[in-house]
Amino acid sequence: MGAVVKPLTREHRSWRTKVFVATWLSYVGFYFCRKPFSAAKAAIQDETGWDATTLANIYAAYLVAYAIGQFIASDMGTRLGPRRNVLLGMALSIGCTLAMGLTLDPWLWAGLIGVNGLAQATGWSGNVGTMAGWFHKHERGRVMGLWSTNFTVGALTSAWVLGWVLSLREFDEPSPWRWCFFAGAMVLAAVWIQYYFFQRNLPEDVGLPAIDDPVTEVDESRVAEPRQVGYMGLSRTSWINLFLVAGFYFFAKFVRYAVWSWATYFLVKNYALSNAEANVYATAFELGGLPGVFITGWLSDRYFKSKRAGVALIMMIGMTAATAALVMFGTSGVW
Repeated sequence: MGAVVKPLTREHRSWRTKVFVATWLSYVGFYFCRKPFSAAKAAIQDETGWDATTLANIYAAYLVAYAIGQFIASDMGTRLGPRRNVLLGMALSIGCTLAMGLTLDPWLWAGLIGVNGLAQATGWSGNVGTMAGWFHKHERGRVMGLWSTNFTVGALTSAWVLGWVLSLREFDEPSPWRWCFFAGAMVLAAVWIQYYFFQRNLPEDVGLPAIDDPVTEVDESRVAEPRQVGYMGLSRTSWINLFLVAGFYFFAKFVRYAVWSWATYFLVKNYALSNAEANVYATAFELGGLPGVFITGWLSDRYFKSKRAGVALIMMIGMTAATAALVMFGTSGVW
């Protein structure tokens, strides 16, 4: 017997649209305060004389803080709720990004970019948590496939905008690269304002009934099964799945951040491209990912019955093959 889904009211649909747009723009906006250092890395080196190791160490502070921030953001999200947590994270990120445009001390930069990493960690968990409260489980494959374009669009638009800023000649003092940080902070500040007005954690926060998932026969059979509860309330199977997903994500991030944070620098230093041109060329990585988020969401709902692991495995195999091809053939030319 199939489950009956209650139809949504007009108010539900209106608020779902607002929440979708607000959270989508939030994660796009976060990229404008995440991307400036990578976009301007070659220009920063030209002015400061810092070697690649120094630049790498500064960005490593961001990555370490971002990883630690995932745990902190999860706890803060429980205490504060997604809305306050994300608003606080965006505000901290704006402040750190502005400050980075005003200094040239590598230790201070490492500290600021580290705090920025902690702040940036609020974005994904907080916004995904918000979306879960507004959409039924059976919708989430398609909806989150569309919603997850935010990180691709964020990476694309931030690279294009910041590359354009680097191409401007009007900014003699301070240096053009500083305006990457100022421009990024201004974009996220505008996003912060719309988020404040249009995001709500749950339908109940605006006086609407909760969006509950109906219980199906499959769900009932699962509920009836005895569950072995282990460490931290998770079963052995849950822990195995957790570590498998964590391991996949850990190694996938090696590839993503190697390309994402160094492609522009590599293109400037090895192919004599301008900073603006290199930022545009580097977006090929994000352009390839844009159809990927649609395809994975559609495949998981259409052929995998909302089971995401099979699709993730297929994509991981494809990523591995593409990375191997990049290593073998990627240095032969820009194209």
